[in-house]
Amino acid sequence: MLPFCRWLAKRGTRVYIAANHLPALNDITYDELVALLPRMQAIDPTLDELVKGGKIVPMDSGGVAPLIDLRT
Repeated sequence: MLPFCRWLAKRGTRVYIAANHLPALNDITYDELVALLPRMQAIDPTLDELVKGGKIVPMDSGGVAPLIDLRT
């Protein structure tokens, strides 16, 4: 997922990475995402620049199920 987000962000798209609030199946949680992202930034200068520049933004979906409700 991060390589695709990186690819989109490098082309000018602002990318929001939505992660579940609580564990569901094998989905990453928001807490896990915000712990993992700095580790990935440390090994990828481009990713680091995109996150620091606000082009890639992690967000908590508030979800607790493997599906994201996009109705609202």
